[in-house]
Amino acid sequence: TTIERAPRIDSSELRARPGVKPKTLPRMLHVVPFQREVFNGIAEASGLMPRNTKGSIPADLRSEHYGAMAGKLMSQGLPLLLVDRRSSRGYLQKTEQLRFGPDFEVIAGSRGLSCDEVCQRRGSTCD
Repeated sequence: TTIERAPRIDSSELRARPGVKPKTLPRMLHVVPFQREVFNGIAEASGLMPRNTKGSIPADLRSEHYGAMAGKLMSQGLPLLLVDRRSSRGYLQKTEQLRFGPDFEVIAGSRGLSCDEVCQRRGSTCD
């Protein structure tokens, strides 16, 4: 498919690096496999958070569909397809996907507790 053959951009390359000029990329769709934990760090560079609006727009993933969303590499105007590495849809190559292990379980915590606190009380770790 088009996604499988599209060139990749590592999400770390989208994070702001003052004084570092980004390399020029071919004018075509690029796929950015990412994890939600780094979304805030790449949202502005990928055109998903307008500049100078930090704090005025909720810092969550809007207009995503099964972990995929369209963006634009603002420095070059290139179309991007950001794909969550945990998406259950298999959009990414197997080596790019993150899958939950067989012992994975979803646990609801009590109001006011962070995910880490809930897991810690159970003697487990969060993912």
